[in-house]
Amino acid sequence: MKHVAILPAAGLGTRVRALIGDAAKEMVALGGEPAIAGSLREALAADMQRVVVVVAPDKADLRSWLDGVSIAGLDLRIAVQEQPRGVLDAVARGRARAAGHRPVILFPDHVQLPDQRGLQRARDAMHSGCAPAEATWFGLVRMSEQQARTLGPTARVQTTPLGQGRHRIDALLAPRPTQPGALHTFLFEAPGSAQDASLPVGASDADHLPALRNLAEQGLLFGCEIGDDVLDLGWPAGLRAARRRFADGTARWRGELP
Repeated sequence: MKHVAILPAAGLGTRVRALIGDAAKEMVALGGEPAIAGSLREALAADMQRVVVVVAPDKADLRSWLDGVSIAGLDLRIAVQEQPRGVLDAVARGRARAAGHRPVILFPDHVQLPDQRGLQRARDAMHSGCAPAEATWFGLVRMSEQQARTLGPTARVQTTPLGQGRHRIDALLAPRPTQPGALHTFLFEAPGSAQDASLPVGASDADHLPALRNLAEQGLLFGCEIGDDVLDLGWPAGLRAARRRFADGTARWRGELP
């Protein structure tokens, strides 16, 4: 099955506005590259045949950088969300450029560091036969004490382990408090056909969580642990930690994008 990675990058970044000014949060410099390059690396490593980045008209710096990117083996496309209508609307615009591909939604302010290959492992899990074909998949992170201080609100999940870091998600729990040791959704979402049926084009972001809870009740929500070193650039403490780690060398990219 062919895959397309949809990167919703039209958000306002209000939580970190005091740290980045008028710049797009996806353009925060990490290790000499804009942060969104981390998502492109993930997509490339996981053999996504196409990437669609959904941008807002006022993110001129992001659009300019994307217009200049040419990556061997990656079909990079841009969609525009003219008005701030939320993530589901942005994803719908991305999917309009993804005909014939299964979408995987990568959140570019959620950065996974090199060598973990979390998205690649999750793609393999999606095709392992351990879940119905119509199921939705999430990336899962087991929260450490360090991450609990630097990640914004994410959905905690109650799961049944299936082995090899794979889980059936039995319930979505309240986002707070962030608990060390608990599994949280992170990095990506791969909606299956059951979710497509419950969230048609035009649904609002408010419809998303109830739909996912319903899928969990039907046994159609799954997740794959994607590693234990992630950065949340949409959260002030996470953005500060990311800048610090790339500056002191404790986090780094490996090689350059082709």
